[in-house]
Amino acid sequence: MYVTGTDVYAVGYENNGTKNVAKMWKNGIGKSLTSGVNKAEATSVYVSDGDVYVVGYEDSETKTVAKMWKNGIETSLTNGAYDAQVYSVCASGEDIYVAGYEDGDSTIFAKIWKNGKGIALNDGTNYGISKVVFTVTY
Repeated sequence: MYVTGTDVYAVGYENNGTKNVAKMWKNGIGKSLTSGVNKAEATSVYVSDGDVYVVGYEDSETKTVAKMWKNGIETSLTNGAYDAQVYSVCASGEDIYVAGYEDGDSTIFAKIWKNGKGIALNDGTNYGISKVVFTVTY
């Protein structure tokens, strides 16, 4: 959930009878982010300078793809070669940060995406998942 001024944003999913559809609600009014063809879920929302950023995932034919929606426009953060999910988003100036994970060949990598580019936080020796990201401005 994110609150700015009198606006309240929430994210999650709504089942269409067969699949979960990623969804964002602004002041109680819902907007679907995915078509409902594949299972999807929105997990975090952040508002910065009038732009609304939502992150989550959508299943593909074989893998789960990490996604970000800026003002409802979808961007895939991963290419679907491995399962991936994201849980948190924030912005600082022109930079957008997303926290989550991407499954590798033999491990799970905790990752931060900065402006869409993934950065592994662990070396693959052990599994890792990044759940929250935020910025502090001084």
